[in-house]
Amino acid sequence: MTADAHVELRPATAADDHFLRDLYATTRARELAATGLTPEQVEGFVNMQWRAQALDYTARFPAARHDMVVADGIDVGRFWVDHRPQHILVLDIALRPEWCGRGIGTILFTNLQATAAATESAIGHSVAKDNTQAIRFYRRLGFDVVDELDFHHVMKWSAGPG
Repeated sequence: MTADAHVELRPATAADDHFLRDLYATTRARELAATGLTPEQVEGFVNMQWRAQALDYTARFPAARHDMVVADGIDVGRFWVDHRPQHILVLDIALRPEWCGRGIGTILFTNLQATAAATESAIGHSVAKDNTQAIRFYRRLGFDVVDELDFHHVMKWSAGPG
């Protein structure tokens, strides 16, 4: 992908479930490889966790937008965002590994930051503490760690003070 690649969002539908399940599996591959589970056990675990995550987000954030990330006409990821007055919560962003590092996340987040600035909203997101690459990415975009959970940093971006 070049710097001028076209990146867009489109609503995720049931037709995207196979892609989304496989995408979820890529986000858990490293940690699951260390468990010693059989491939069948990993598949069962991933299926269960993917469904549980989707049900949880849908129940807790019914108005959130669950979008497919499309780059140059190719489905490359997902972006799940809950827009509320004065606060935008990023529930999840995931890109296929081969599409990471190509500027897509920067495009998505700078667009989201522009929306947040226009509506005087802050952006919140939680990031796994061991995901140093993602933490560097969010810090580069102006996010700060504002709270600590057991396994995650709670990060926030705001256009203005506070």
